Order: sequence, then C-alpha cells, then structure tokens
Amino acid sequence: MTRNATRRPAKYRIPKSWLFRRISLKGFLHECHPKHNLDPYTKAKWEDFMASYHPGDEIWRFAGSVDPKAAEESRPDLGLRAGFAIVRHGRVIRAYRVCMS
Repeated sequence: MTRNATRRPAKYRIPKSWLFRRISLKGFLHECHPKHNLDPYTKAKWEDFMASYHPGDEIWRFAGSVDPKAAEESRPDLGLRAGFAIVRHGRVIRAYRVCMS
C-alpha cells in the first residue's frame, strides 16, 4: 500500500491553527456522546470518529473559517467550522464537525 492510499480526503483535514483547547477523552464523551437516537448519517460520522481514536491520542476543540478573507468582509459568521479533532503525534488525523455555517 502506498503512503497516499492511507491518507484521509481533504475534507477531514483542518489546520493545526484551528485547535484551541485540549480536552480529556472522558470530558469529550460526557459532552458529545450521542444520548438520543441519531439519524444514520450522524451516527456513522460519530462511530467513524471514535474508531479513529487510539490510546495516546489527544482530543482538541477546533474552530475556524474556511475562507478568512470572505469572513473579514461582510459575513464574519459565514464559513465557520467548529468541532473536535483527534491529534496523534502532533498531527491532526481526524475531525468531527459539530457546527457549520
């Protein structure tokens, strides 16, 4: 298998500059565990994110704008993304988006 075959698509990548607070796995599960029946799409995203977590990984909150230049102009809330990221050996390997505008 080539190195590129194991890479995640670009939609799963977020810049490290978006990371702003590390949280514990216990804190993350308490805050974000799906307590209610989720639609199949959201449930699959949650399970995929959790399947990517390995012991020793870090979970960080993230927030940022996909187009900072447009955000500065007239709609600072447009294009915002927020959620949680799994960081392994200093590299963001997976993101779980909980907010998008």
